[in-house]
Amino acid sequence: MKNFPIIFITILLICALNVKVKAQLKSNPDDYFRLGLTYELAGQFEKAESIYRQLLDFQPSNYIYFDALNKNLMNQKKYNESILLLEKRKNETPNDVNLYGLIGTTYYIMGNSQKAYETWEEALQKIPASGVAYHVIANYAIENRAFDKAIEYLRQGNEISADKTSFSSDLANIYISIMKFKDAANEFCRLITMHPEELQMVISRMASYLTKPDASEQTIEVVKEFQESKKLVEFYDLLSFIYQTIGKNDDAFRTVIESNDKFKRDGMSIFVYGEQTYHNRNFEQASEAFNYLINNFPKSQYYPNAKINYAKSLEASLDQKADGKSDYWKPVTKTVPVFISEYKQLVKAYDEFIKGYPDNSIDLECLFRMAEIYRKRTIDYKKADSLYAKLSQITPNTNYGMLSFNARGLIAIMNNNLGDANNFFLK
Repeated sequence: MKNFPIIFITILLICALNVKVKAQLKSNPDDYFRLGLTYELAGQFEKAESIYRQLLDFQPSNYIYFDALNKNLMNQKKYNESILLLEKRKNETPNDVNLYGLIGTTYYIMGNSQKAYETWEEALQKIPASGVAYHVIANYAIENRAFDKAIEYLRQGNEISADKTSFSSDLANIYISIMKFKDAANEFCRLITMHPEELQMVISRMASYLTKPDASEQTIEVVKEFQESKKLVEFYDLLSFIYQTIGKNDDAFRTVIESNDKFKRDGMSIFVYGEQTYHNRNFEQASEAFNYLINNFPKSQYYPNAKINYAKSLEASLDQKADGKSDYWKPVTKTVPVFISEYKQLVKAYDEFIKGYPDNSIDLECLFRMAEIYRKRTIDYKKADSLYAKLSQITPNTNYGMLSFNARGLIAIMNNNLGDANNFFLK
């Protein structure tokens, strides 16, 4: 028994280590768990596995420890052990659809796709019919890029679910990812048919793929079919958006006019389209829309705003042309007036609006825009200053009042009246 002391000491050390581990588990299992994560980050998966197993034995219901152990086994390609772990937990909680999803994932990664499908479908058969279960299993299929199966499960869920919205949205997203744009458009249009209020969501999703090859052509074909069969104004709005996105502005405007006439919208469709194109800096298209409304809907509630927006869009378009002729890129430039007659026509249009709609809330904007044209475009500081003075008297504490004081200060500097400039800036 020469080796007895060594064996005895070894046993004592193991016992002491076990006592230490158990003490650490009881006192602070989170620190012990972090130690496992550290081992895993260092590539020492077996040491991490040992810690996760001890933690799970200590707290069998802790899902964090369970999930960490399963991921660890998957990283080590211990697929059979992963399945044993998952099956054991599934037997304890048979209605947890995620466990079926994880087991199917392990089989799929092992290369046994048939067994994966059987496991996922077993979940849908055993767990009470629920739209949520179909979504969960479909997501596991998507994670494993089994898109055909995901589509199959979502279609099955759509048949039993009272709420079709989420299924159409998820199906459309899958079709986008696999470049089946016609199918995606069909799902989006079905969604709009059920819930027209989802139009803006559909527009935002379509915007992400319409410029891809063949996407717009396939989408337009589907939207037109729904447009003719469902008679919903939302399909006209959607079609107009698609045309704008791909640069077919004439087709977009024609669709807007059709929508306005068909649904008796009193110029609303045209006005909204004009505002959209204006904010997209397509000023010529915006001015065309506002001008069409002015000429064809003189009694519309949008008529006054269309008149002012028509002038604003013409001004913005003219500014683009004027800026193209300027030397703004030079460090020092001298402002030279261009398109003077066109800018004078704009001033006249703003002035006519003020006279035609006295005491209108838009009058202040008209005055300010006239003053800006005189100061920045035709370089008539005297007329500009008189209009700024009028604005600063009428509404000294509004944004237009503040901007007017500032502009008068800049004009005073140009005229070398630094004292006046200081007073305007103080105000």
